[in-house]
Amino acid sequence: MSNESEENHFEEMIEVIRKTTSIIKTPDPDYEGKFWLYSTGMRDNYGMPDLEVRDVPGMFIRAATDTITKINAYRLSEDEKPVLVGHTIAWEYGDILVEQGEAFDGANTWEAEDMLRLVSRETDVECCHLCECDEAGVTE
Repeated sequence: MSNESEENHFEEMIEVIRKTTSIIKTPDPDYEGKFWLYSTGMRDNYGMPDLEVRDVPGMFIRAATDTITKINAYRLSEDEKPVLVGHTIAWEYGDILVEQGEAFDGANTWEAEDMLRLVSRETDVECCHLCECDEAGVTE
């Protein structure tokens, strides 16, 4: 498949995902002032776990929605490259680690194996302000 036909196929898969799944946005009960976004429809329509992103600031809702949609489209179009727990995905917004979701009983209910959680691969700061001060010889 040429790059152009691969791109066209991926765009078609995005449209399929938009028609057959939904992204739910709700306040995240574990992170005050943040949102929890998750897909519905992947399990029922394709036998694959849905995706979720938690702890999302309001200004990143579109980016999280776009990420869930595109990763779901990728999953439909790439049979030989599944998205599995423990995988790292190099994505346009940064590296994503795939973790196992947790069971949930609410307006939408699922078992843990029915949800994959997308989290940031990068979780710690390599250098801090104090480290830079120490390296520069700054003393109090």
